[in-house]
Amino acid sequence: MLASQNISTGHPTDISEVDSLMAVLLSGHSGAACAAALEHLSSPGKQVRARLALHSARSLGLDLRSAVAIAAASELIHNASLVHDDIQDGSDLRRGISTLWARYGRDVAICAGDLMISAAYAALAQVGGPHIPQAVARMHNRISQVIHGQVSDLAARDSGATTFFQYRTIAVDKSAPLLGLPVELSLILAGRLDCLVQAERAAEAFALAYQMADDGEDVESDMANGSLNAVVIFAREMPIERARLLVRRLVNRTFRQASRLAGSLPSDSGALMAGMADQRAWAVEGRPFRA
Repeated sequence: MLASQNISTGHPTDISEVDSLMAVLLSGHSGAACAAALEHLSSPGKQVRARLALHSARSLGLDLRSAVAIAAASELIHNASLVHDDIQDGSDLRRGISTLWARYGRDVAICAGDLMISAAYAALAQVGGPHIPQAVARMHNRISQVIHGQVSDLAARDSGATTFFQYRTIAVDKSAPLLGLPVELSLILAGRLDCLVQAERAAEAFALAYQMADDGEDVESDMANGSLNAVVIFAREMPIERARLLVRRLVNRTFRQASRLAGSLPSDSGALMAGMADQRAWAVEGRPFRA
């Protein structure tokens, strides 16, 4: 199976080229927003979306320039969403350091996030070919879905009436679009528009499972601050430990679904996502991942 193979996530120099492209695109004008955006990217995290882009694009036969452009666009949008989320959530820390708004103020942080979104479109402009209009439209569509999910999440906080169906919709809208975008853009630019629905479903399953797994670890803090939490929703109808067990089972099943969908995308383009889903499913089961 694809998901059980030893999957390459891209050569380190490829990631370095992604970092370089993002820095160039953000540095067109000097000023506080540029400095803040570059400072945020200096603590890049795991760069999961960049690695998904590099793997899927190269698997589908795209050249390195295109792969790097897709990776940069995906990372820029994701990081912009983090900056804006931190402002709305009032979070003081991100990746172990102070958030941008805590250091620069809300106004500069908002502008830094906006700059990253704009740079993402400039990154995609680095790619040629007949499918660029579809790729740009797809990127806009997925960003729009994230915004819709964020608005719905903010409206649902502190609501004791949110159903699991509503929770699922919000979780998918908030997280799946930017997780699936690297693979989707690769498929579009490779001319495989016929596989977009499957890639979208894989990202939805992965994002939902990931959010529910987080919920299992954050029950107490989410209850305290009114955040949506799958365990808390189920605990209205059953004892809390039974709710935890139910969510744990749902997490495992949904990660497995993500693995099946991603693992059957063409040319192994979803193999990295499938492997990530399998690894997390094994972790939920309390067993080591067998690569």
